[in-house]
Amino acid sequence: MGGLFSSAEEPHSEPQWVGETKQELNEILQEAVSDADLSSPSLEMLYRVFLDLRRGTGSGDGLFEEEELRNVLEATNGEVRDIFVKKVVDYASTAADTELPSAAAAAFTSEADPALAGRVLRLLAQVARDDECKKRWAISVKYAKAMSAVRLRNAQIALLQGELRAVHEGDLQTSAGGDDDEEEEEAPRKRRAS
Repeated sequence: MGGLFSSAEEPHSEPQWVGETKQELNEILQEAVSDADLSSPSLEMLYRVFLDLRRGTGSGDGLFEEEELRNVLEATNGEVRDIFVKKVVDYASTAADTELPSAAAAAFTSEADPALAGRVLRLLAQVARDDECKKRWAISVKYAKAMSAVRLRNAQIALLQGELRAVHEGDLQTSAGGDDDEEEEEAPRKRRAS
């Protein structure tokens, strides 16, 4: 026989999303998440979950360089931490082909909305298990690398064009400067001749 309250109404019971998130994550994580982790999701927790999923399933490969990952927790610069969270949230959204609210990243950098953080974590678990999500992510990584290569090539071309322009302008100034020198030398000769 239950008490006066159903489980959803009991005071101090965990919200439904906490149980769902724990179950989904703990099925695939090496290191389980706790109620305490989920009641106040932090950057450190997201970092641990992301690395665990990546090691166990390959989920998120290509999202970060190893050096970039090593520096996240040690960074004193808030921007480095914010970039990590944003990239993980964007990854989950892209791989799952799901839009997340713009506040999703803030759920890990402040205690703004633990339920939204839970949604992101469940999405990460889904992405780690789902082959379609993994394929979508692999295609996104290839596309990003190709676009990066194109941007690099375009930057190199622009740099070369700038160097060519500078050389060409330098040649014009040299030849124009040479004419100026000749004119300057001719002016005294003309004055002497007159």
